[in-house]
Amino acid sequence: MPALPRRAERHGDHFIVCGDGPLAYRITQELTSRYGERVTVLLPSRQRNYGPQIGALPGVRVLEHPELSIQAFTDADVQSARALAVVWHVTGQLHDLGFDVVCIDNKPNAPGIPLARQLGLPVVIGDAFREETLRRASLDTCIALVSVTSSDIVNLETALNTRALRGDVRIVLRLADDDLAERLSKTIANTVSRSVPYLAAPAFAAAMLEHQVLRTIAVGRHVLLIADVRVADQAGLAGSLIEGTEQDGQARVLARQVSGSSGLDWSPRRDYRLGPGDRLIVLATRKGVEPFLSAR
Repeated sequence: MPALPRRAERHGDHFIVCGDGPLAYRITQELTSRYGERVTVLLPSRQRNYGPQIGALPGVRVLEHPELSIQAFTDADVQSARALAVVWHVTGQLHDLGFDVVCIDNKPNAPGIPLARQLGLPVVIGDAFREETLRRASLDTCIALVSVTSSDIVNLETALNTRALRGDVRIVLRLADDDLAERLSKTIANTVSRSVPYLAAPAFAAAMLEHQVLRTIAVGRHVLLIADVRVADQAGLAGSLIEGTEQDGQARVLARQVSGSSGLDWSPRRDYRLGPGDRLIVLATRKGVEPFLSAR
């Protein structure tokens, strides 16, 4: 297997996250609470959506800007930032994949409405869980319904009413409550529940810390990460045996590249002592990847 590309050297003294939704919050939480990094967050309002929760995180500077303008990035000191994450709306992703999308929101000035208008997508203003709103959004002819509001109750009610109106449509919804999601999957057919912030935030945060996440693997409602890690400033990692990094069963070193050598060893000795500059391919849970990423 060919060697993986090298990354650029670390630079900058803070991160910038753009957005006020649950994914922006989880990325910021990963960077600040888990890794102790400084983060500047650009959002429309401190008081809307996840703005209050983001502002309460340690090491966070919140800047209010209605648009991601040149002035917004200048105020966030983008030139000295280590990395920038712009959290893209699911509507834009579905549109980019070639799907016809009808958007529903109960507020005509909701943050996602300008994007939908810009893309030329039809917008229905109303409560998504009501039959009249679902009918106006072409429930009778759609191939799937995606309910990803920040409220588990709204998403659940939307799913139940949709299933009552159409028994064959695919339903995808965001649920943060694992117990509720498990019960739902057992009682409502053809329904998928995912916590996008939970699954995506670890990969975003690790990538912004300049450790390349090669893949994330969803296992039920949990996530495994395959990461490309350089042994450098992680607390206690240099000098440890490979087997010592795997003792709790939360991580497994799949491959190792000794500093200064070429190519990866895909059958690394477990008694090898890690040194600065070594490179590792690691399969780990969110908890298990921490020792490989946490700085001194």
